Amino acid sequence: MSQSPTTMVISAAGADIAAAAASLQEKVPRRLFWGQNEVFVIGHEVAMKDDCLPAG
Repeated sequence: MSQSPTTMVISAAGADIAAAAASLQEKVPRRLFWGQNEVFVIGHEVAMKDDCLPAG
């Protein structure tokens, strides 16, 4: 019998993305692997900051 994939929905906040990621890591028992993420949700206020724009 095969098992269906497990999906986790977790959230965290921080002063910047690095702080939010560190807070998120504290909530899960295993090391997060960002390459497997399918969705990132970033709030409007953060998305509108100049340092959040893509390079180029």
